[in-house]
Amino acid sequence: MARRNDTAAIGDLAEAEAARLLTELGWAVTNLNAVTRNHRLYDLKASREDREVMVSVKHARAKRHIRLGAPTVFRDLRDEDVIIIFMPPGGRQETDIAAGAYEVWVVPGSARHTALDAHLHYYGGDEALAASQNSMMIKDKIDRPGGRSISGAAFHAWRSAYRDGWTLLA
Repeated sequence: MARRNDTAAIGDLAEAEAARLLTELGWAVTNLNAVTRNHRLYDLKASREDREVMVSVKHARAKRHIRLGAPTVFRDLRDEDVIIIFMPPGGRQETDIAAGAYEVWVVPGSARHTALDAHLHYYGGDEALAASQNSMMIKDKIDRPGGRSISGAAFHAWRSAYRDGWTLLA
């Protein structure tokens, strides 16, 4: 699948929007990609008083699934850190960061195990095979008779628990 030419620009917009939202909550924000382009795991560093949080920013353009990166990197996310995810607002509509047309999730790093477990399940429990993959994702998907896929279950659990979950950073 070809990568769209505007992927990096849209990622930059999502990072800028996450930084703006964090700043509104009183956090001082540093964009780590300004120093090292495409930082390994984190995009932003936010600090307030005696607390520092590392932030991974993810953006889903039109599909209701989110790529979380390589499992060998994602597992290094710390419990106290967060993933800020910008999702399409619904239907077949694309996110429009500038217009505020998005759903935002604030997911604690401690929730990474849900996604890692779904990824491992997808590869039949084969840890070596699952770890060798370049990217893992959770999807708004139903692919089993009578129930959601493990990935879909993770997606809906995260959406239910962390949509507009700014209380993590209050």
